[in-house]
Amino acid sequence: MTSFGSGGYRLRPDVYTSADWYSGYFTVRTDALGLRRGDLQSTATNPGEHTDFVLIGDSQGFGHMVNFESSIVGELTRLASESDEFRWHFANLSVGGHHLRNQLELLKWLRADARVEYDHVVVLLTPYMISSAGRYNSAVVSSDGKLWAANPSSIQKIKLWAKTHTPLYSVLRNALHNVLGQEQAGVRDLIGFYETGGPYERRVADLRVALEELQTEARSAGADVRLVYTPLTLETDFTAVQRFARQAGLNVDVDAPVRQVTLVAEDLGLPIIHLRPALRMRAENGEPLSVRGDPHYNPMTNAACAQVIWSELTKDAGEGLAPAFQ
Repeated sequence: MTSFGSGGYRLRPDVYTSADWYSGYFTVRTDALGLRRGDLQSTATNPGEHTDFVLIGDSQGFGHMVNFESSIVGELTRLASESDEFRWHFANLSVGGHHLRNQLELLKWLRADARVEYDHVVVLLTPYMISSAGRYNSAVVSSDGKLWAANPSSIQKIKLWAKTHTPLYSVLRNALHNVLGQEQAGVRDLIGFYETGGPYERRVADLRVALEELQTEARSAGADVRLVYTPLTLETDFTAVQRFARQAGLNVDVDAPVRQVTLVAEDLGLPIIHLRPALRMRAENGEPLSVRGDPHYNPMTNAACAQVIWSELTKDAGEGLAPAFQ
């Protein structure tokens, strides 16, 4: 990572690295702008160039724990390369941990400083991004590219080195995630995304303001905006969240985030694509949705979601540039 903007961060340019995580082995490559790309040069976005689509998102849009080719954007890129009619280029601004305002800042930089022109913006809105729409995620980036909430002490750096370089820690970490799985390891942190009452109303207002600003920025570039509700995998079976919520004395609703997006989309006249049916279909067929020990989509789920997005984009384009593309 590298420092960026108002105390934020983004990926470093021209990086090629890999990780052998509990979910498996995957690689990450970035282009000259620090955007995630595949092995083929055609997947890169260069300064001063034009791209058809800019994808905005967090770790799910980035393709956390999978190779670029197995991410949603990677699958869209493949579909475009195989198309005779829609040979579109996709630039992926998504960065893990980013809030919507971090991505908006990056979008402004893309055109103002990197001089990249674009025609369409696709926002992959996860419940995480919806719940944090009113905030900006700040972080301290150390010289080795790691993110910290504040400037790290020497002891913190030593502890982190031990965690990332000691084989025993990696073995225990992987075993813990594989044993506990998605439900126990992560659901406590996810309850708040579905909370109703006061937080619900506040998030609707914050999301409206953030998306209106993003829409204004896109219009200044002559581009349109399309939203994609990108659900968490637990939405296909909400039992664990409801159980933990009851224990915590919270009221939750699995449909709270998607209702927030739908309300704002209608107010701003933004088209929206829903990915929950694609996840539900895979779940009903007994197919796994996420990578091992983590709630992020696995390659097959990413492929199913990319196909839904692709079908909607090509349908609108094939109809002679529907209102969303004008």
